[in-house]
Amino acid sequence: GTAMNRSWAIGLQLAMLAIGFGAATPLTAQTVTPLSESRDRLSVPSYRAAERSLLAEKTLMTIEQLFVHRDLKVADFGEHHDPVPRLQQLSREAADLTNNEFHNQIATIFIDLHDLHTNYVAPAPRSCGIAFIPLKFGTVEEAEGLEVLVTGKLQLGQEYVEDVDKGMRLLAVNGEDIVSHLEAIGHLSGGANGPAMRYRALQMLSMLGARTHPLPADDRVTLTLQGEGQPFDLALPWLAFLNNDCLEGEPDPPGPIGSDNWSDEGWRYYQPQWQTQM
Repeated sequence: GTAMNRSWAIGLQLAMLAIGFGAATPLTAQTVTPLSESRDRLSVPSYRAAERSLLAEKTLMTIEQLFVHRDLKVADFGEHHDPVPRLQQLSREAADLTNNEFHNQIATIFIDLHDLHTNYVAPAPRSCGIAFIPLKFGTVEEAEGLEVLVTGKLQLGQEYVEDVDKGMRLLAVNGEDIVSHLEAIGHLSGGANGPAMRYRALQMLSMLGARTHPLPADDRVTLTLQGEGQPFDLALPWLAFLNNDCLEGEPDPPGPIGSDNWSDEGWRYYQPQWQTQM
């Protein structure tokens, strides 16, 4: 019947996605709003309990039978990063979870694989947006340690960062010193080694792609910045960049980069307004 066909299609899609791919979402028809106003539009679809259980079982099958780097990842990151026990537990509990809890748990398990070639990509409409703040950051190594500097501002949302100048130091995020914060989010980045985790963590200061990561838990983020004067706190709303074609059900065509890529090449590929203004 229709429900059975849909369930098997869900499982087959997961198996195909987890093998690894990098299809891009061309953000040609866009809406930019505060994330607080867009969470409902980026919700996960309503799956029946049986569908959640089936998807969890297919995910477990994919990892156990197709993911050849499992032993390597456990050796590199420890037994607590073994996805199989967590997926077994998810399979047992899937029917009782909310749809949001279920998809966030699968996303987190795949992030913990630390393998950017093996991803769980959320279904639409969750996957149709990016949460971002309109700043870019870079790092420099000083004698006293790592410094994180503002390297640019986006044209989108620039009204929120008028008091921020290029070269300002980022000292803390939500009260946590920047080095500790980068280390913490590096473990949520999917990077396979220290440099990759640091690089991805730096991107995640500015952006979280809802295709592969849960949305920010809070609607705002507070940055502690310092220019030539005293440090100051800047409270910014997370913004949501919505792909309206995706929200209307258009499939993802192939493209040169993944839609969670926050590189200069990614900005240039998508739209001129993604380019930095300084």
